[in-house]
This record gives sequence, C-alpha cells and structure tokens, in this order.
Amino acid sequence: MAKIGGTYFLFGSHLTGWSTNDNQYSTASSMTGPWSSWKSFAPSGTNTCNSQTAFILPVIGSTTTTYVLLADRWNSANLADSRYIWLPLTISGTTVSTTCATSWKIDTSTGVWSP
Repeated sequence: MAKIGGTYFLFGSHLTGWSTNDNQYSTASSMTGPWSSWKSFAPSGTNTCNSQTAFILPVIGSTTTTYVLLADRWNSANLADSRYIWLPLTISGTTVSTTCATSWKIDTSTGVWSP
C-alpha cells in the first residue's frame, strides 16, 4: 500500500503461490474505503512483467517524484536465485501503469526517469 497525495493505492496479486499473474490495484481516499474496483496496471498477459508486487518506492527529487515498483521474480526451482525487478510506475490521479522495460534510468536528484 502507498499513499500518494490524498489517495491510498493498494497493490496485490492473485493467489497463485510462486507463480506470477496480472497484479492489480485499488484506490480509496480513506483507509476505510470505499475502495475502487481492482484494475491491472501492467500490460495484460505479461503476468506483471513476470513478477509479483512487493513494494512501492518513492524517489523524491527536486523536479518530480517517481514511484518505483519493486517486484519479486520468484524462481521456484531455486529460491536462492529469486530476484527483484524495479520498474517505474506512471501515476496520474487514480490511474497507475507500468511497462515491462528491460532498461531504464532515474536521476535521483531530480526524480526524473527515462527509458
């Protein structure tokens, strides 16, 4: 969960154990709700870029704040080889999206990210 401005964002995955799925999010202006219907935020069918949501990291810069999705990429055959992937989230009002970028960078002083 993350609070951005006056909105709470709750991120979650479906009940698929170690397996990935299309994760979703819901929003509310109060922790007690009402909460919006669940919506996907990664490209449909990508299984959230083959990962599961773990944490939302704000990078607060002098120009903007970028939110970074830290997601688990489990390797069920060798859990010690499991990894995180980090992807930039685009948040506009109550809409969240990301792309399955294989490479991107962020200027931590300004908070601006680029492909």
